[in-house]
Amino acid sequence: MTPDALNRSQRHRRLALLCCLGAGFGTLVDASVITYTVPYLGSELHAETNGVQWFLAAYSLSFGLGLVPGGRLGDAYGRRGLFILGLAVFVLGTLASGLAPTIWIAVAGRLVQGFGAGLISAQVLGIIQDEFAGPGRVRALALYSMAGAAAAIFGPLACGLVLTTLPDALAWRAVVLLSVPPVLVTVFLAGLLRSAPRERARRPPAAPGSARHHRTGRDRRARHPAGDRSRYHRRSPRGGRGLRGFAAGRPGALGAAVRGDG
Repeated sequence: MTPDALNRSQRHRRLALLCCLGAGFGTLVDASVITYTVPYLGSELHAETNGVQWFLAAYSLSFGLGLVPGGRLGDAYGRRGLFILGLAVFVLGTLASGLAPTIWIAVAGRLVQGFGAGLISAQVLGIIQDEFAGPGRVRALALYSMAGAAAAIFGPLACGLVLTTLPDALAWRAVVLLSVPPVLVTVFLAGLLRSAPRERARRPPAAPGSARHHRTGRDRRARHPAGDRSRYHRRSPRGGRGLRGFAAGRPGALGAAVRGDG
């Protein structure tokens, strides 16, 4: 690898790591502050207990729905596009939840937000796995853990500052929207990110009966025509009848063919 290509590869890895750290920080800031909004949200939106419980649980419920298929789709079609999609979905859900006029719209926003966070987390772990190896991967995972710890410290501090300085009607909305700035910065960085040359998406296997499945079968037969099979399936003059007898249900015929009794 030439020095210029090596420098580009290193810059690509650093930018990919910054995207992972920004995404982790933004999503974990939200997780660290959301419970502080409950008293203000309940009074301002006149929410009953079941609505508040749904507001708190909706994120976790939809997170798994985005995590598992997000990882599979990232393996099959590439991570950059799904990473940006997850960030966009997360921001839209956060805005819907933070600007909601009723508790159930806030719950719907949290469901969308959790699904986007699941997509993001799947791609973050996959990007670190793809871009780093050995000690470099350990350092990247350590930095990702440090970003989560920083979010756990920053979130409650910023939340306390917002709740004590803003009126109640605005304070809880500002707390819900705390994760938007770091996620938007991450979207900008992800827009600068280019897929690594070795990170081409792998196509999933063709489904049986599909047009691509039949086309693949024709290509395989074209590479290995029937005339070439004689090299792999030569039949002994003496063993042919014995093999046919074994296939017809006479097991003793196979022993005779092996002994050469025909």
